[in-house]
Amino acid sequence: MMKGQTQAVTAVLITGIVMGGVGSAYFWGVPMLEKREIEQEITSTEDDVLNLRDQIVSVSREGEGASTTVTVDADSISLEPNDEYIQVNNELDQSAEQGFTWSLLEGSSTQNISVGAGDYGIQGEELPGVVAYQSIAGEGSSEINYRVEFRNLCSTNTGELSKIDLVPSGQDRASGEVQIQVSNQGEQVDNNVVMSEGACEGRTSRTNTQLQISFQ
Repeated sequence: MMKGQTQAVTAVLITGIVMGGVGSAYFWGVPMLEKREIEQEITSTEDDVLNLRDQIVSVSREGEGASTTVTVDADSISLEPNDEYIQVNNELDQSAEQGFTWSLLEGSSTQNISVGAGDYGIQGEELPGVVAYQSIAGEGSSEINYRVEFRNLCSTNTGELSKIDLVPSGQDRASGEVQIQVSNQGEQVDNNVVMSEGACEGRTSRTNTQLQISFQ
């Protein structure tokens, strides 16, 4: 992964919100100590979701039987298997006057993720999974949402697809300090996937790396 694909969400959020509106400021009037505590909370969650994404990709590449456990501390965590993402939400005890659209914390393209468009990304050009984030303004508080999300990748050489497939085991929602267990269940080939555009257009096959996800 290129370092240029990751940017600190603390800097993006703080700068974006302070600069984004006329007279609006995320930390307007907040004492310095409280400001630092909010920054630390954002940074801690950022580290958790980036590590979660990296560990999922690592287990997917290590083959059947590989597993790991990742700790994520958040107000709520949910698995959305149909859209292939894990969402992590944190509330901050500080209001903001405006919200933001989804942006990428890790990755350079929203191709074929829930906040983007298209049937697939290109293997070798785009990451198999990204981390997206969004801030939502509220009265007296605000919320930051993260998505650790995976997508179809198309091989331009073979016209075939691959994907990390998140499979739930047990509960799909949790909160607080959660142990997320990731287990590689092997590969499953689907020969009847239909794509509508580009190098993988038409009926093709997709190799799904089945990763079992459980919250403990």
